Parts: sequence; structure tokens; C-alpha cells
Amino acid sequence: MNIKRVAIIVILAVTCFSVGLYSQARQQPPDTVPLANVPVKTYSGDDLGYTVTSAANGRIEGILVIRVNGNWIPIQTTNPPAVRGLQGR
Repeated sequence: MNIKRVAIIVILAVTCFSVGLYSQARQQPPDTVPLANVPVKTYSGDDLGYTVTSAANGRIEGILVIRVNGNWIPIQTTNPPAVRGLQGR
């Protein structure tokens, strides 16, 4: 009786593992935008934004900007924060 329980548990575990592998293999990779096609524009909230200046070498680069009287002004910093670039995959 004990051997039957162990066999059933092993069969259920192998079945669950196999179904998980199969379903993961069937998923399509997410659509990604090639970095060459990233528009140069400001992505922003109400008063703080990020203006994309270039997209090269697998990275999107830009500057932080703030809105003053409706105009976007680059932020001048003496010690810029260490921010990792977005990497296309």
C-alpha cells in the first residue's frame, strides 16, 4: 500500500512538471521594439520627464527634464544618479 502511494505521488509530480515545461515552451516571446525605431521624444508625468536623445548599442539614452511654464528644461546636476540604461532583448 505504501509503494502505491509513492508511485502515485511520483506520477503526479512528473505529470505536473511535464505540463509546466510544455506550457512554458509554448509561450511566445513578448514583442519588442527595435532600438533603432525608438522615437526621440519626452516620456513624462505632470512635471518630470525623460527625453530620449539616442538609441544605440542596445541602450536607450536620454536626459531628465522638468516642466517650467510649459517648457521642458534639462536638469543640471553636479552628481548625476547612476541609472542603468534600458536594454533591448
